[in-house]
Amino acid sequence: MLRRARSPDAIIQVNHPRSGRNGYFDQLGFDPAIGAGKHPAYDGRFDAVEVWSGRYVASRAKVLEDLWGLLRAGRPATPTANTDSHGIVGAEPGYPRTYVGVGVDEPARLDPAALVEGLRRRRDVVITNGPFVTLRLGEVRQGGIASPGRGAALTVRVERALWVDATELTLLVGGAPAATMPLPGAA
Repeated sequence: MLRRARSPDAIIQVNHPRSGRNGYFDQLGFDPAIGAGKHPAYDGRFDAVEVWSGRYVASRAKVLEDLWGLLRAGRPATPTANTDSHGIVGAEPGYPRTYVGVGVDEPARLDPAALVEGLRRRRDVVITNGPFVTLRLGEVRQGGIASPGRGAALTVRVERALWVDATELTLLVGGAPAATMPLPGAA
């Protein structure tokens, strides 16, 4: 990864990892069972993986499986969602988005180092096309790594605009659905 050598603080993201002949994971034989690519040219020194690209959701489940594979292999990566606008019709900007926890909510005060920290080290992101979901397990926020154990309370917060349809929440543990909860009302 030449960019890492030139700019150690650069965020390296794998775009379109499962897009066939253009997909890094497809091309280099990424296997979620081992959390790495089988091809000798595979380089796992990336920070983020594009899970959701524009309106296209066909590969999203497979890339989420890949993210769980990376996590099980001790190599967590930050999931991202990007508009990937290449045209005016069918690829409009703004769908979906990645929100990064940076400590301030004023773009003019954004510290680039806080953005890198939020993406690379804390993996403190919300990827969405409408609902804004955050969670905490004890004191560990989304993106953090929690140790197995008992007694930590799970807090999930779902926010949405009135026009956003979000009727249920499915909680995944280890990549498998663990619980589904209805989301009544617009609060």
